[in-house]
Parts: sequence; structure tokens; C-alpha cells
Amino acid sequence: MDFVDVREFVSLVCEASGTSSDLAMKLVKAINRKLPDGYTVECESALKFIVICNDKVVGEFERKLDAGFIRHIGFWFDQKHRGKGIGSIIFNASASVYKKAGIKGIRIDAQSGQVVGGKANGAYTWARLGVDWKDEKERRRVKDLFMGFLLRMLLKRARIAPSKQMIWWRENEKLLAAEALKATKTPKTLTTYMYNDIEVGKQFLLSDVEWRGVMRF
Repeated sequence: MDFVDVREFVSLVCEASGTSSDLAMKLVKAINRKLPDGYTVECESALKFIVICNDKVVGEFERKLDAGFIRHIGFWFDQKHRGKGIGSIIFNASASVYKKAGIKGIRIDAQSGQVVGGKANGAYTWARLGVDWKDEKERRRVKDLFMGFLLRMLLKRARIAPSKQMIWWRENEKLLAAEALKATKTPKTLTTYMYNDIEVGKQFLLSDVEWRGVMRF
């Protein structure tokens, strides 16, 4: 497989926004300077990236120009190489370049759960990084999903018989609706939301769930 340097992608971004190629070089240096020893980021094609460790591909992510924004399509990373801050380094370095290049912001499709190549945690990770809901419609959609998740968890923990679950739901609907509204104010508030000392928000974002978001500069 032939690889080209990540600066090729950044040059495309800079060219599209009228920014000099010097900025692209700064991003390349910033990423490689901060990555742990043994890791490099290279570009497989103009908009598809790979993360290499000891000559093996351990991650990949894709970007797309989207009406003045950069869309982060996905980020897969081998389970064995998580927890080292690779994703945060790439994200922070990229965001810095986007801002200077005049990009309006980042659009993402955040997904957690089982995907090709392993288990994803994007819905939780992007929320922790401060990405906001795409719009109010998306927030309401996730709120409804979370409310259902919270309901199922509480019914299970309380061991309420199926014949009495509807009655319990009617008695607690307003309470759960208020909790779901509070929890989903932003994706980041959902990451830290707890109910009776249970990290329900985190559990929800690490389940089979996806949401669309935006980070504006």
C-alpha cells in the first residue's frame, strides 16, 4: 500500500480556504511532535487517513469538505492502542488548523456500539470533546432515546413485574421527562449525568447509539 503524507490533505483544506501551505506544514509538525513514540499519521488518499504503529495500521479516519465545514466521517482505533490520547492529539491539531484556515467548524456523525473492526465509542468521545447537537431537532431525538434508555434501566433495577410496568411509567413519566431534558442539554452534560449515583449518561453514550453534531469556530 502506498501512503502519502498527511500534509497532502491539509494542503487541500488550505487551498480550499485560501490559506498558505505553510499552515499545512505546521499541522504535520504539530501532530508528529505530540504523538507517542512509534506512532505516525499518514494519508492513504486525499481524505482518508491511517494511524500507523510499528509499521502496522492501528487506526483510520476520514474527512470531507462540506459547505465551509469539515465533516469528520469516522474514527476507528484498535482497542489495544486506545487510552493514549491519539484521537485527542489529532483532533486538537486539526481543529487548530481549521480555525486558522477559515473553516466554519466541524460536523460529525458520532457512533458507539459494534461496528466493522470492533467496538466504537464515538458517541461518548465526541460528546466529551465538546461537540454540540447538530440542531434542536437532533437534541430532542436523542432526548427521547435517552428517556427510553433510562426507563428500561430503572424498570430492570426495580424488578417491576411486566404487568405493572405501564402503571409505573404513568406515575413517573413527568419525572423521567424532566431528567432526560436536563441530561441532554448538551452532549457534554450527558457524559457526566448520573441518576442515583449511576453513570447513566455515559452508559447510554457507550451503547448502540449515534447522533449528529457540530462544533462551530
